[in-house]
Amino acid sequence: MDFKSVLAKAENLAKPTRDEEKFVKEKSLWFVNRLSKVCKGLKAKVVVGGSFAKGTWLRGAKDVDVYVCFDYNKFKDKSDKLSDLLEKRVKRAFRNYERLHGSRDYFRVKRDDLIFEIIPILAIRNVDEAVNITDVSLFHVKWVKSKIKRNRKLADQIRLVKLFCKANGVYGAESYIRGFSGYACEILTIQSGGFLDLLRNAKNWFGKKKILLDPAKHYKNRNKILKSINVAKLQSRLVIVDPVQKDRNVTAALSDEKFRLFVLAARKFLKKPSLDFFVERRFELNNLKVLANKKNLYLIIAKIIPFDGKEDVVGSKLLKAFEYLCMNLVEYGFKLKEKGWWWDKAKEAYFWFMFKEVPLPKEKKLVGPPIRMKREVENFRRAHKRAKFFIKGGRIYAVVKRSFVKPEQLLAKLSKNEWIKKKVKDFSILKI
Repeated sequence: MDFKSVLAKAENLAKPTRDEEKFVKEKSLWFVNRLSKVCKGLKAKVVVGGSFAKGTWLRGAKDVDVYVCFDYNKFKDKSDKLSDLLEKRVKRAFRNYERLHGSRDYFRVKRDDLIFEIIPILAIRNVDEAVNITDVSLFHVKWVKSKIKRNRKLADQIRLVKLFCKANGVYGAESYIRGFSGYACEILTIQSGGFLDLLRNAKNWFGKKKILLDPAKHYKNRNKILKSINVAKLQSRLVIVDPVQKDRNVTAALSDEKFRLFVLAARKFLKKPSLDFFVERRFELNNLKVLANKKNLYLIIAKIIPFDGKEDVVGSKLLKAFEYLCMNLVEYGFKLKEKGWWWDKAKEAYFWFMFKEVPLPKEKKLVGPPIRMKREVENFRRAHKRAKFFIKGGRIYAVVKRSFVKPEQLLAKLSKNEWIKKKVKDFSILKI
């Protein structure tokens, strides 16, 4: 397939249908009106934000951001009270809701097959007045909409980028994903001029220590950027200066892994375009088995039951548990060739690990100090009392029995670890 035909089909996958747009608009309007009525007298305006307001949302999207904008002059010194003030009104408008913790607590209401997130913010006139990071949110909406207004085709190009990132596992800035946020996708598309131009730029990012992008041209040169943004926010390989907030890196949370995956996917698509790059792959245990057999690797799959809680918190716990297990497997000498994890964001998750050379030899060799270092040699012998020792090349070695020769033995032991038990509710190794 050529680029034109692939992208035409991908646009159909990404763009909401007319019926879908009509449904979301009607339900969002009803929701805003309902909330506005109970907020009368509070000196606060209710508006829709996020990708729905920008017109860049993907087909099938369910989350609608609703901002309650509190009068700046009246509430600027009561920023920490906004959530409590709003909760009283939310409670009056909707029988069932959740209060979620964030930089400023917000609320979630599930209604009409949609998930409305109600976020309290200050109605600031410029970004310098922001008391909380969420106060700037509507400035993002305004910037993106102003660019789309000049070039209507950008909305669908942005959707292509979002779907591409989603299908390739790099979409979402949550702490357990550390990929590209929706806003980052919007900025990258706008600056590049479109989906293909973005990918053509991205294919050249490999090998570069730092890619600095300043779409609004806040700074004269890269040195100014590096000096003006907090060092802690410059750790990502890709730095995008926020068009509306020049001291902020939009991709500060982007991990090296997600960065590499995006660039690799861009290169592969440009080399051989296919609709597969826009289709999310369903998680199937059998597919892992087929891959392991194809590569002649030893496969272990663990089924994980996570704790209940806020998605970002639960996801972070799963990621930490997964990284802890990977670290221990490598430390115990297992050659980890492939790894990954999947979570349905509800009841269960799966961790998988693929190895070469299993089982390991029953014994392993430990390198000790040079024999001339008598005290260190004695300490080495004491530390490995049951070992067999030998000297070679002026250095002492110890041959000890391995605690685990198969990875499932180690994983079974780690599953009972108190640290792991605090991260996941249940952990079981599946029979393959």
